[in-house]
Amino acid sequence: MSTNSQIVFGQSVNMKQAISMVATLGDQVTYLFQGEPGVGKSTMIKELALLFPDHETAYIDCANLDLGDIAMPFIDRELNCTRYYPNAYFKLHTGKPVIIMLDELTKATQSVQNMLLPLILEGRLGDIKLPEGSRVFATGNMLSDGVGDHLKAHTRNRMDLVVFRKPTADEWIKNFALRNNVTQEVIAFVDQYPETMVSYMDAGTPDLKYVYNPKDLKNQIRAFCSPRSLEKASHVIKARSKIGDEAVIASLIGLIGESAARDLQAFISVADQLPTLDAIKANPEEAMVPSDPVALCILTYKAVMQVEKDWMDKWVTYLERTPKENQGLFARSLLESANSKAAGAKAFIDWAIKNNYMFAKAAE
Repeated sequence: MSTNSQIVFGQSVNMKQAISMVATLGDQVTYLFQGEPGVGKSTMIKELALLFPDHETAYIDCANLDLGDIAMPFIDRELNCTRYYPNAYFKLHTGKPVIIMLDELTKATQSVQNMLLPLILEGRLGDIKLPEGSRVFATGNMLSDGVGDHLKAHTRNRMDLVVFRKPTADEWIKNFALRNNVTQEVIAFVDQYPETMVSYMDAGTPDLKYVYNPKDLKNQIRAFCSPRSLEKASHVIKARSKIGDEAVIASLIGLIGESAARDLQAFISVADQLPTLDAIKANPEEAMVPSDPVALCILTYKAVMQVEKDWMDKWVTYLERTPKENQGLFARSLLESANSKAAGAKAFIDWAIKNNYMFAKAAE
């Protein structure tokens, strides 16, 4: 697996960097972020909404737009001219600054792209200027993905085209999975199989069995692992007690492909044999500690998601029976997770003081 491809890391940005670019310069420069399918481009609008709570947000699916969906002409009888009323999708009627995401711009028809050029270049839709502080950015797939994207030179020259790279396995776990309640089986699977996040554009990547690969002409429409499909797989796993094992594996194959689904199935089987958190709370000194590293990894991520302040002391007692590297994994992951408030428990603070070196590493 390549972890330092010039294409991916030397000439591209990750999601955090892309969001920072729009937040900082998006009112002056229209960025077009191009990336592979399912890498998280559409998630940007949600993150920007958190950064700009006083702005409206407008998600525009350009691939499904026709000219009449952008603006409609009306007659201004006072001035004896024709004007355009913009579609409410764009949120201009609210009077607030707006963050507009032109999703799949490179799949829009040429006429729709042309109609959106004043918005891209001047912050103007018809004769209506965007409120001060508004931001416009666009997304699309790589032209090399072979999924119908197109862009002419005059359109390209109005934007700053930036490659939006896939997250590494570690980035996806820290920046998304731990903060969005992705199930522990999926997190451990990605942790153990970082090739689920490689790119076909990475130089020297030998094994692309899990991911999208337009160069594989025989399997161009097969299911594959991506940040998007792995998050969906998490929902399937959480519902396995309701839909049954056969439906789970069939659904996983449809989401992430057969090879990844079979490998993930092994993680699910291991997880079902682990001690429950209730058993650990009841008897942390004697509850079974898995000897298999994968099993211990799954259990640790489960605790990261579910441990609570009022029984952190029980978990810490159990945790100290596991290898030091596993304790470090728990500390790092807890601090980066949606459950980070649990780190305020006295038992965890006491553990951190006693293991100050490990805690310093965890806080990096």
